[in-house]
Amino acid sequence: MLTHWVVDRQAGNPPLPVVVPDGPSADFCRRMLDPWEHDIAVRMEHTGRVEGPAIDLRPFPYPESLTEVWAHGEVRVLAGQVRHEPVHPAVGYRVETPDGVVVITGDTLVCDEVAELAAGADVLLYEAMRFEPIEQLPEHRRFVLEYHADTRLIGRQAAELGVSTLVLTHLIPPPDAPGDADAFVADVRSGGTTAS
Repeated sequence: MLTHWVVDRQAGNPPLPVVVPDGPSADFCRRMLDPWEHDIAVRMEHTGRVEGPAIDLRPFPYPESLTEVWAHGEVRVLAGQVRHEPVHPAVGYRVETPDGVVVITGDTLVCDEVAELAAGADVLLYEAMRFEPIEQLPEHRRFVLEYHADTRLIGRQAAELGVSTLVLTHLIPPPDAPGDADAFVADVRSGGTTAS
């Protein structure tokens, strides 16, 4: 948001469109520049700008099924439910282009909703947690197992869906030590995937 405004110094530049589910995400977007108030004021005075950054907020209702939330030319973005309780609503996105389909799960459990979102996808970006090391933590720290995607189940689902490229994001625990990244791959492969 700030970079869009700082880099483009043309007067009358349209606000940055931001497409989000209505509710907490839209509320966050409405207030996300509040902490930057003083920084923005300094930049406006320094550059002689009279307008600060603006957002073209495009909230959409929590979808009951896959719903188109944005389109431009031959590209369209659909949103669908994912399971991240107690966080609600939670959505994932399906980006359809003439060159292929990319699905971004966002935070979720491995669930039927992700399978629906990712059916026929070429690339699947999945948040990923290695459950085994988290299960070794003290009980009061294991609550995160309730609402993140188990790498082994990700591998199984990706194999069932026939996804050719799987990208893991939001890696928990962070792969800091040698071999940690390989452990994520091994977990996914133990679920049956042959995705690259």
